[in-house]
Amino acid sequence: MRDIVDPVFSIGISSLWDELRHMPAGGVWWFNVDRHEDAISLANQTIASQAATAHVAVISMDSDPAKIGDAANLLI
Repeated sequence: MRDIVDPVFSIGISSLWDELRHMPAGGVWWFNVDRHEDAISLANQTIASQAATAHVAVISMDSDPAKIGDAANLLI
């Protein structure tokens, strides 16, 4: 265990190992997902797991982020 605990950003998947389900906050992270449905699910899970005061952005290719599944409701 580290002596200094950095703030973490949860990606909202509790079944991942502890080391992988939280990442240091303040960075830029890239996820590659093979299926469109999985990408939407990952985005929605990640956004839903954040604190209400968190600043979250969705960057997408070929789709308007405001039109991606439940993310449209979470981003407003």
